[in-house]
Amino acid sequence: MVHLGYGKYWRSDAIVGLMPIEDDRGPGRRTDVFTATLDHPIVASRSEQAILEDMAVASGEQFRVEEARVVVNDLLDGLNDIPDVLKR
Repeated sequence: MVHLGYGKYWRSDAIVGLMPIEDDRGPGRRTDVFTATLDHPIVASRSEQAILEDMAVASGEQFRVEEARVVVNDLLDGLNDIPDVLKR
């Protein structure tokens, strides 16, 4: 989940585009966030850079969790192959 500001959160894998709003606001103030599920953009109160950084962290954490799950499953499979005599 990525925080878009003012209590708005969105799934990072559903965000498909970011466009900074610069008209009368200055750079790095607000961003239009385009998602795969809505026809119109969500106005975020955060800069596109801040949103991108949060998306990168979320993806990295998800990757590590999946890798840990694979390792644990491999360990459990390996433990089941140990003969009972050696388990004692």
